[in-house]
Amino acid sequence: VICPFIFDQHFWAERMEWMGLAPPPLQAHRVFPAAAADHRTSPAAEAHVQPAGEGRPEDALIRAILQASTADVRREVARVGDELRCENGAADAPLIQLASGLRLHCVSPVETHHIHREIFQDDVYFQHGIRLSRGDSVVDVGANIGLFTLRVAFAAADANIWALEPVPPIFHTLQRNMDLHRQPGVKVRTLMAAAGAESTSMEVEGGVEVTFFPHMAGNSTLYPAEKRALQGKAMKPHFFSQSESFRCRVVTISQVLQGVEDGDWARIKQLVVEVHDVNGRLADVVGLLQEKGYCLAVDAAPDCPDGTFLVYATSAV
Repeated sequence: VICPFIFDQHFWAERMEWMGLAPPPLQAHRVFPAAAADHRTSPAAEAHVQPAGEGRPEDALIRAILQASTADVRREVARVGDELRCENGAADAPLIQLASGLRLHCVSPVETHHIHREIFQDDVYFQHGIRLSRGDSVVDVGANIGLFTLRVAFAAADANIWALEPVPPIFHTLQRNMDLHRQPGVKVRTLMAAAGAESTSMEVEGGVEVTFFPHMAGNSTLYPAEKRALQGKAMKPHFFSQSESFRCRVVTISQVLQGVEDGDWARIKQLVVEVHDVNGRLADVVGLLQEKGYCLAVDAAPDCPDGTFLVYATSAV
């Protein structure tokens, strides 16, 4: 019986219900009415909960315990328990060796080799004057399993890095890779969140929905229809199979940079932005960065579908 309060507790509670391992998650404000002002469930969680009526707070808990004790739930719990006892936990996650000799945990090995070549061999993010210095602060938005974060950590002593990744299976792999390759003096902070023009929380707004493509995890997205349209010409259909949806919170930086506060632009010395040129998005990004005084270069992203660009921006100051 699960009663989520904050952050990804709502996701895991709904996941347990979806798998048939638990009743619908309890609404905290019904079970603990005195704490309702401090702890709120998300709208996503509300939508999956049967109304508790106006009875005593303990009535909802009693009903949940009775439902959790049914034969169907007990049978599913026993089945999953047997499967877990046969596993070797996190030790079974893929650990691969890449062309540079780097060993990494990954979600999709084929894609990981491709991204590693882009970042470590072709050095695509360090073109047109983009460079690292000791003590730099770097934000890696959509960090995936951490390849770019590690590229920075290996190259910039005393760097401060914030790595944002919203998809839980990818985020946990990112964390494992950061633990595997800790660099003295480098601070890496991982955050399970997407980036957008406006922030949303799991507790209040219920976050936003992100689609996870396990066969090409780096293409997981808030905009699955756009991603399929863009990548569909280059990718075989099975790359989009077995997709899953997750709820995630959003912090205020977006791929079109609308979430950056006016006062913060002076602190941003360099940017590299991957842009899918849909509905004039490339022109919007270029126009915004020119307005903010950056020197720009635009390249077609290598080995990517037509309409995908890398925008390099360096401060003129």
